[in-house]
Amino acid sequence: MGQVKLRLYKLLIYLSEHLFLDFVLNRFMMKLFKTANIAVVDCRRVNFGLKLPSVLWSKRAREFDSKFASVDNYLCKSYV
Repeated sequence: MGQVKLRLYKLLIYLSEHLFLDFVLNRFMMKLFKTANIAVVDCRRVNFGLKLPSVLWSKRAREFDSKFASVDNYLCKSYV
């Protein structure tokens, strides 16, 4: 049971860090465009081609996992 709690705790910390970065980016853009409407911020973010840090992180993590799993290195294979 202790391992499950530890893994859940690590997952919550992981998620909170990424959500915090999303929050920081949204707040910065709210101040930049002088608005409190998140819909305006989302529209501007799409117009400028910006993605939220959590979206970028998950994409890069998936790419890393697929590359890591396809490596023929014995040391890497022992961790998969």
